[in-house]
Amino acid sequence: PPRSTLFPYTTLFRSREQPMVSVVCPIYRPTLAHFEAAVRSMLAQTYANWELILVDDCSGDPALTASIEAFAAEDTRVQIATRHRNGGISEATNTAITAAKGTWVALFDHDDLLLDVALEAMVAALRPETRLAYSDEDKVEESGRHVEPALKPDWNHRYLLGVNYVCHLTMLRRDLLTQVGPLRKAYDGAQDHDLLLRAAEVLQAEEILHVPEILYHWRKTPQSTASSGGNKTYAAAAGAKAVSDHLARIGRPATVTPIRGMTLYSQTWQTTAEPSVTVIVPYKDQIATTERCLEALDRNTTY
Repeated sequence: PPRSTLFPYTTLFRSREQPMVSVVCPIYRPTLAHFEAAVRSMLAQTYANWELILVDDCSGDPALTASIEAFAAEDTRVQIATRHRNGGISEATNTAITAAKGTWVALFDHDDLLLDVALEAMVAALRPETRLAYSDEDKVEESGRHVEPALKPDWNHRYLLGVNYVCHLTMLRRDLLTQVGPLRKAYDGAQDHDLLLRAAEVLQAEEILHVPEILYHWRKTPQSTASSGGNKTYAAAAGAKAVSDHLARIGRPATVTPIRGMTLYSQTWQTTAEPSVTVIVPYKDQIATTERCLEALDRNTTY
């Protein structure tokens, strides 16, 4: 949307600190045009105090290497961190985080797009107690059309167990990343979900901020999970493991299962408690409807 449709965030900076934001971008064989559009969306940011750390995870593409080097030559805020072997998205992201100098670290995929006021809006919304912040997002098709807006709720731990609804754009304080540890290769495909769940174990709800603006555009291609979760079944398995391991750590063990092979998860709680449950069905003169209700309750309830 045009900038005039957003809150006038710039005016807030007259009396506020402007912390450095390190935007970390692991790269592995993206479509070159998509990658260059992603970096251009960073260069267009209205917030000035940022660095973009590009990590090519050994793509082996001379054209991509030349493009990365050209961006670094164009803007000194673009930094290059080198990897000499392919390690996957978690290891590449960790390489970028290790090189980051900012107070805040933002996660950015190599073919997505940021709204020009994305960092400005995020920083302006921060409160002193905030340690993790996330925005709303949508998807962008090959044609450039924006679709499927995700207008997210404020922090909801129970919802996060079922899906990584936080997703993009996520910013974390550097000291939080130090506290919870790096991304973990065992969860590649759902490494950000695992990171958020580990962060949830040490954060209070008031330390997590939702910025209700669509600031991030997730690239939707035929091969991406933005088009279909079935394109990355390994991501669904990794996400189920992340949720299951998180629940075990907090003492709420459950069997976690992907729903229809997607990155959505159901939990079957492991408990021996069997408290009695009273079901109250208020009705008046609706005999057939009430009968269907009772039949469904009897048919569908195994407890």
